[in-house]
Order: sequence, then C-alpha cells, then structure tokens
Amino acid sequence: MSSLNRCPFCKENLILPYGSPTARLALVGEFPGDNEIKQGRPFVAIYRNWGVKGPASAGAVLEIELQRVGIAIKDCLITNVWMHRADICDGFDWHLAHTIKVIKKCKVILLMGSTATEALLRKNVSDVSSLRVYSDLLPKIPIY
Repeated sequence: MSSLNRCPFCKENLILPYGSPTARLALVGEFPGDNEIKQGRPFVAIYRNWGVKGPASAGAVLEIELQRVGIAIKDCLITNVWMHRADICDGFDWHLAHTIKVIKKCKVILLMGSTATEALLRKNVSDVSSLRVYSDLLPKIPIY
C-alpha cells in the first residue's frame, strides 16, 4: 500500500495498513501498541496460553468479533490514525492525510475509539458511542 517505511518527521518505523486494498470495510484505531510495533502491523491478535481462555489483545477481540458477524479480517483494511507511537512525533497532519488516502475507497469506515473519531471528524467528541456521521462520500461509524 505504501513503499514508505519510516516517518518523514521522526524517522520511526511505520506500522502500515494491512488487509485488502479493495476492502469495502476500513477499521481505524488510534496508534500501534507494543505488539503491533514488534510485528509490524496494526491490531495484532494475541491469544492467552497455558489454559487461560480468551483474547489477550485488542487485535484478538477485533478478530473474534468480526468472525462472529461473518467478516474475515483479511477482507478488511486495518490501520491507525498514527502509524507509530503518537507521543514521539509532530507529524500528525501527515499521518492523518496518509490514513485518509488509504481508507477513502472503502464504503464503510469504523472509527475505533475517541482518538480516531476526533482525528478523522476533526471535532471534539465527548460521547463517541452516540455518534453516527454520514458524509457525502461514505458513512463513518465510530465504535467505542
């Protein structure tokens, strides 16, 4: 999706979007965590071992919930507003523009959490769970 591997502002490694470039559904989070940085992609699914059942990461919860409603994670486009740790860079507008460029062909965009919602809608939201926004181009549905 991009040949760029490092942020032009702080030179950190970028965690680029993954999934289908022709996806109809885009999932947008805030920024990568430690597991995502280690594995080089957003929303890494980590499951507990040693007899403890259940997911151990947001990526695992996402994968389980998508499967529950019949959506394969490979058929989605998954990214973050920030493509590396947000606290180390002043290039927010660049990151946001790159994210928009990647997701704009999708029919539905799920904004996961208040950071992604506020960034992409460019407004402060206090109750993200009650928001439903439709643009002239495509619907954006924040989830929290």
